[in-house]
Amino acid sequence: MFIIDPAGMIRAILYYPMSTGRNMDELLRIVQSLQVHEEQNVSTGANWQPGDPAVMGAPLTLADAEARMSSGDPKLHPLAWYLTVKDLD
Repeated sequence: MFIIDPAGMIRAILYYPMSTGRNMDELLRIVQSLQVHEEQNVSTGANWQPGDPAVMGAPLTLADAEARMSSGDPKLHPLAWYLTVKDLD
């Protein structure tokens, strides 16, 4: 199973033996996760479902980390200087 974006780039490859059925809910979840990543530049973990929070990338500088930790944004939940969970729209 290949998931290919509109630009022709392969975004996911899933290999199942011919004798094994495909889980359509998981395939849909993968496509939705890829779309969320493109739109909001976040990562989704295993078992992520649409509407669940996602993980932001680590800050690139100490100033970025400090700004994120003290932002007061109700959608951001800093767990450590390098790990922030974000509520999605």
